[in-house]
Amino acid sequence: MAFEGQRLNNADQDAVYVDLSKYLLDETLSSLAKDCLEYVDDKSTFEYTANLARFQLMAKQHTEAIQSYQTLMEMDAKWLPGYIECGHAHIALK
Repeated sequence: MAFEGQRLNNADQDAVYVDLSKYLLDETLSSLAKDCLEYVDDKSTFEYTANLARFQLMAKQHTEAIQSYQTLMEMDAKWLPGYIECGHAHIALK
């Protein structure tokens, strides 16, 4: 991927794809967001996992979303949205 005539390094490229996927999720374009996430090389970051969890919740993949949100809560135990969204996924399973 090039930007203003310069090739982006992998970390910058990942940041672009993660930011784009966040925007697409905000616009409820979950399928396109998932496509962007597939281009991310470093799938261990908090931002990647948060966007993946949002996609999973929107795609009604509740069990996978719960696992992703649990991973996020292990990464940052003070991240309140993780607990809320994980609760939503649990309720949707019932």
